[in-house]
Amino acid sequence: MSQPIDPETGSPMFENLLVAIDAGGHGADVLALARTLASPAATITTVHVTGRDDGAAVPADVVAEGPFHTALARLVGERAIDLLVVGAHHREHIWSTNHVRAALHAVACSVAIAPEGYASAAPGPISVIGVAYDEGPEAERALAAARTLAADSGASIELIEVVPDSNLVASDSVVGWKAQGAAGRLSVVDGVAVRVLEGDTLTRLREAARGVDLMVVGAHHPDLPSRLLLGRTGERLALGLDCPLLLQHG
Repeated sequence: MSQPIDPETGSPMFENLLVAIDAGGHGADVLALARTLASPAATITTVHVTGRDDGAAVPADVVAEGPFHTALARLVGERAIDLLVVGAHHREHIWSTNHVRAALHAVACSVAIAPEGYASAAPGPISVIGVAYDEGPEAERALAAARTLAADSGASIELIEVVPDSNLVASDSVVGWKAQGAAGRLSVVDGVAVRVLEGDTLTRLREAARGVDLMVVGAHHPDLPSRLLLGRTGERLALGLDCPLLLQHG
């Protein structure tokens, strides 16, 4: 049966969540993240997709057959799911690059990824939300989602933009001209802290994620081509982030 959410721990974002449970003993991680991101009136439905492990019985509300991403996409559509929650553990390599890409292109909802050991770390309320930002429409949707999540929890939001290295504007500058320009543009965004970093996008976002409780990344719509920076970055971030990752669909 679907599980009601404790109103004391929910947040106002997602109402109907699907949680993928595997045979590796990591169900507590995904359930903990689902409860953190669920609205007070939400329900959580657990699903186990057979055919990805050794056939061990896994307690779940729903048992589905077929390829992992296909089975989840079918349930997301049938049940009007607004958030799919999965685990990023390495035992069965569920979230290999291929699985991430396939799921993001298949499911018509946002995807949250719980890092290994999330439940045992006894996560408290989300207090700092990081938004991977590139000033594009997907990043704006990620920011909007972060604002909604922060509305009741009182969490702070940090915009994190990574730009390529560039020449210093002056001899006493500490960052390049691209970073200075981005900082100036982001300074007009209300209600957020801004951090502009230089270097490789994936490396710097992973470093920045160590200081936040949740990282939100804009994910492109399944019908759009895989050419959007944060869409590709979101796929790769799923393979090694220390904090939970929310891939926000528009």
